[in-house]
Parts: sequence; C-alpha cells; structure tokens
Amino acid sequence: MKTKGVLVPGFLSKHIDFIENVIFLGRLDSFWQKLVKAAAIQPADKVVDIGCGSGKLTSMLARQLENEGEIVGLDASERMIRICQKNNRNNRLKFMVGVMENLPFQANTFDKVISSLAIHHVPKEAKQKAFSEFKRVLKKGGQLFILDHGKPYNLISKILMFPMRWNFVEYQRENFRGEIPSMIKKEFDNVVEIDRFFGWIRIWKAEKE
Repeated sequence: MKTKGVLVPGFLSKHIDFIENVIFLGRLDSFWQKLVKAAAIQPADKVVDIGCGSGKLTSMLARQLENEGEIVGLDASERMIRICQKNNRNNRLKFMVGVMENLPFQANTFDKVISSLAIHHVPKEAKQKAFSEFKRVLKKGGQLFILDHGKPYNLISKILMFPMRWNFVEYQRENFRGEIPSMIKKEFDNVVEIDRFFGWIRIWKAEKE
C-alpha cells in the first residue's frame, strides 16, 4: 500500500537529518532527547518508531532497551529504509517499509508507539486513520508519543507560520490550526500535551485503556 502523504525526495534522503537540523537551528537532537525522556522506554518494551526517517531516533530509543526489548523503525520510503539498514548495524534494530495509515502489525503488539515529525506529511483523513492504527497496534495500557508541529504559541511563531494554516507546505493545516489533540482524542481517552518548545513544536502523549 502506498501512502497518501508526501515522501522525502530521493536526492534529499541522505541529508534529511542535516536539512531538518538547519530548519530547527541545530536543535533536532535536543528535540529527540526530550522525546526519548518523555517516552520513558522500559528495558523489555516493544516499540515502533513511525516515520523513522534516517533511523537516528530509532537508534536513540533502542539504547533504552535490553535483551528482551524490541524496536522497529517503519517508514513509507523504501530509500529511507535502505539508508536506515546501511547506517544502523545494531541487531536489535529492525527496519521495514510501511505506511502509518495501514500498519503491517497485529493488534496489541507494542508497549510504545513513537512518531516524530511524520504526522504532518499526510492529509487529514490519513492522519485520522493513522491514529486509529496506532491504537490498534498498542497493547492495553500502551502509550503513544507524538512530536510534531502544533499551533504556534508566541507572536513571532504565529506570524512566521501563518501560511502553514492552509497547507502551504505538505499537509500541515491541522497541525498549525491546533487540531491534532482533538483528532487523537477520537481514538484515545487520555490525551495530554507534555511539552512544547521552539515556538510551535509539541509533544503529545496518549494511552490506550
């Protein structure tokens, strides 16, 4: 199944982390460190990183696991998965091609579902389907953590990001209009924003009851 969203162009694939780091003024790793800390991965957790890109975040998450733990990085781009497999030789790391709208996993598989800067790549209906899929593959009591663009919360960010409210780039309208929490709540009962930074970046947490 092909994603309805936007894939990283082939010529940019090898440089995606560098490009995003430029966009975020060299703070991408600090964003991910906040996400890893928030996720509080346990040594035996089963984890999936949705929209894993280069696999760097997947590798950071894997360091929290021990022998019983498992982690899978999933991305819609075959080229990105090849890069992940080339750059990450840790046997604990598994990478596979798949789309967030139709996850290739059985129900009740994972303790944690993680997604960083991926949700804004797909249109609204695909976002909602993805949230449903995230819930399906989580175990009872499992947790979802999403780091992504949200509604700007200071004046400078509101001015700079105003065009994004109309999908000026990719499918970011729902993000920048602050609709993501309400969309997650259609699938999950316990949804909270646990952090915000850089003017518009948010981390949301949800739990499957």
